[in-house]
Amino acid sequence: VFASAVLGDTATAAAWIEPILGDTTPVNNVSYRDDIIRGSYDPNDKTGTPKGYGINSIIDRSDKIEYLIRFQNTGKDTAFQVILKDQLDDKLNLTTFEMVSASSPNFSFTIEDRLLEVKFLNILLPPQRLDEFGSQGYFKFRIKPNENALLGSKIHNEAEIYFDYNSPIVTQKVTHQIAKNIISVDVKPFEKASEYM
Repeated sequence: VFASAVLGDTATAAAWIEPILGDTTPVNNVSYRDDIIRGSYDPNDKTGTPKGYGINSIIDRSDKIEYLIRFQNTGKDTAFQVILKDQLDDKLNLTTFEMVSASSPNFSFTIEDRLLEVKFLNILLPPQRLDEFGSQGYFKFRIKPNENALLGSKIHNEAEIYFDYNSPIVTQKVTHQIAKNIISVDVKPFEKASEYM
């Protein structure tokens, strides 16, 4: 990581195998990985998998995106309730929404006007200084892009995390770009995969 990097920046690593010429499946010779630079003081975040190809996180329109919202009570006292609010992008198909798992059985969720709201009531989340592991929680769900979403369009997603009656902590934005038949694309080292859509 460069000294000039700051929290929230994206660090991209690329690796490839040569020669590509003559390879029957050249797309599996190239791998990209993007990671958000985070600090230990801000463990409240959101991630989406698959990460996708290249710096634009390109996914196939048929892929399900699995989102993970993580939260941790870094305050000084027990958090009695945690509420997550996630405005789902209009390029996501709500009929494919699938709740995967949650860190506590004391939760409920609703989706109204594309707003996903997850309530952990009576969660009794201890502060990090007293219980590192017990102070953490999460909610995980899957959803697919709309079948008619335009190729090249981007899906943006972020969440707000409310501890009791405090102002929300807003996660970083997770972005995916929609493509079609990306498995068959001939992606060459350091070329932008978006050029092949």
